[in-house]
Amino acid sequence: MSRRGWGLVVLFFIGWTLVYANRTVLAPLLVLLEAEWGLSRRELGLFNSLLFLVYWLVQVPAGWLSDRLGPKRVLVPTFLLQGLGATAGGLAWSPGSLLGWRMLVGLGQGPYYAAQYALATQEVGTDRRGMAVALINSGMAAGVGLGFLVATAVAFVWGRGWRPALWVLGLATVALAGVMAALVPGDRRRKPVSPARPGRRPLARRELARLYLVGFLGMYGLYTVLTWLPYYLQVACSVPDTRAGALALLVPAAAAPAGVLAGCLSDRLGARLPVLRALFVPAGLALALVVMVPFPLGVVLGATLYGLTGKLAADPLMVSYVADVTPPDQYASAFAALNFAGTAAMVVAPAMTGYLADSTGGFGAAFYLAALFQLAAWVLLGPLKEAAPSN
Repeated sequence: MSRRGWGLVVLFFIGWTLVYANRTVLAPLLVLLEAEWGLSRRELGLFNSLLFLVYWLVQVPAGWLSDRLGPKRVLVPTFLLQGLGATAGGLAWSPGSLLGWRMLVGLGQGPYYAAQYALATQEVGTDRRGMAVALINSGMAAGVGLGFLVATAVAFVWGRGWRPALWVLGLATVALAGVMAALVPGDRRRKPVSPARPGRRPLARRELARLYLVGFLGMYGLYTVLTWLPYYLQVACSVPDTRAGALALLVPAAAAPAGVLAGCLSDRLGARLPVLRALFVPAGLALALVVMVPFPLGVVLGATLYGLTGKLAADPLMVSYVADVTPPDQYASAFAALNFAGTAAMVVAPAMTGYLADSTGGFGAAFYLAALFQLAAWVLLGPLKEAAPSN
C-alpha cells in the first residue's frame, strides 16, 4: 500500500471515530435528558432515530453526487456541517431544538460512508483491501468508546451536565474537516465502465441485494446496543452512571481488534463470505445473553461476545465484498446502497426498542428481537457466492 493510502486509512479512521462519537454521546446522557425535560422512552429514542432518518434519506443521493462530482467535493463540506450541528446541539433550549440539531448532524454524516470508502478503496490493492477497510472501520468502535467516555467523564465524573460533551466532540469534528480539506487528495479522473460489464451494476445484482438485507439486520442489532445498553444498565440493572459507561465500553473494546482480525483473515483466505458467515450466530447469542443471564454475568459475556462478532466486526467484510464485485467508478453508489439498507435499521432500532420497553415494561423483548435478526442474517448469507475482485 502506498504512503498516501496509509495516510487515508489513518485519516478516515479518525473520521469514523468522530462520526460514531457524535452518534453515541447521547446514550449515557439519556437519563439527564429524561430528568430535565420529562421525556418518555419512546421520545428519548427519537433523538437518534430522527438523526438516522435524515442520514438514511441522503445515502443514495450522496453516493450519486460522489460518483459525479468527486468524493472529496462532497466529503469535506458535509463533514464540516456535521461538526457545526453537533456543536449547536449543546445550545438546545428544548427537546424540539435538540431534535433539529441532531437531524443536521445526520445530514452532515450522510455522505461520509460512500465518499470515504470510494476514496480509500481506489488507493488500496485488492490483496490488502480487507485489512485496510477493517483498520478504517475500527474507528467506529473507537468512536463508540470515545462517545461513551466523553459523555461519562464530562457529565458524571466532572458534573458539567450534558451540553459540554456535545461541544467537545462538535468542535473536534469541525477541526478535522479542515484537516481533510488540506490532506485528502483531489478527485482523480476515472475511466468509464466497459459496456462488457453490464452485470456489474451494483443496484441490480441479486447477491448485493441479499447482502444489503443482511446489512439491515446486522445494523439493527448494533443500534439496539449502542442506543440503549447504557440506559438499560442505569435503569433496569441500577448500575451507577460511571460504571454503566464503563461496561458499555466492552462492545467497542472487543470489536476493534476483532474487525481487523476478520479483515486480515479474509485477505489471507482470498474470500469474505466464510468469515462473515461465522459471525452472525454468535452475535445473536450475545444479544440474548444480555437480558437472559442475570447481571452482571450476562452483560459482561453478552457485550464482549457481541463486540467480537457483531456488526462492527462484520462490516469490513461486507464493504470488501461490495468492492470486490463493483466497478471502481460505481464504488460510491454501491457503498451508499449498502449503507442505505443498514441505516434503515438505525432509524427503526432506537424507536422500536423504546416502544417495546414501554409496552412490555422491560428490555427483554427488544433484545430477543435483535438476536433473532442476527440469525435471519446468517440464513440469508447461505446462498451467496464468492466473486473475483472487479479490479
